[in-house]
Amino acid sequence: MIDHKKYIAQDLIKHVRNGDHHSVLTCLNLGANTEEIPASYIQRETALHQACKFGHLDIVQTLVKFGADVHAKDFVGKTPYEHARNNQHYDVAEFIATTIALRSKPGTPEPEPQERVDSTVITFNKRVGNYYVEEVYDFGALERLSLLRLTEDGGIQGMSRESFSLLQHTTGLKEAFEQHAAKGGKMTPNDIIPARTKFKLMPKGSQHDE
Repeated sequence: MIDHKKYIAQDLIKHVRNGDHHSVLTCLNLGANTEEIPASYIQRETALHQACKFGHLDIVQTLVKFGADVHAKDFVGKTPYEHARNNQHYDVAEFIATTIALRSKPGTPEPEPQERVDSTVITFNKRVGNYYVEEVYDFGALERLSLLRLTEDGGIQGMSRESFSLLQHTTGLKEAFEQHAAKGGKMTPNDIIPARTKFKLMPKGSQHDE
């Protein structure tokens, strides 16, 4: 079993910096730790620091929902709020300040991190030629994320994303639906791609009535 969490933190911060909210959410649903900082990041900035620095309000809000530390400090002691303020992202700074104020009120419990629903993300690992491929079926986004590695526990060399409705080979998708249902998921193929699942091939040699 590939331990993708070792590398997903790097992908999380990369997507945060690029402002790719969808991919950030995918990383979080895959179990990315909002506080994990890759060793090569000498500035010691968390994903929330980065989101505040670049002014991605939607990503900031999502990270906070998943339990990101609004008081975290980077290598010079700056907080996410300071990064937002110093870069003139005042809407982000206001959100962080409001969050801190609400949490500091007496009797206000610290919010629980948003629960990751296991049934929304189904993962398969397989060997394809000289590569190791991890296929992640994201039922929240209705997409398959494919991660390519040279070794079973190596870094991600490539990534592709495809909509469920556009997949040419549906064997993996069918297996993902089975596991999705086994974990309590309510979505069915007809809910997602009705045109494909309800389509029936005409018997060979028969004629279609106009």
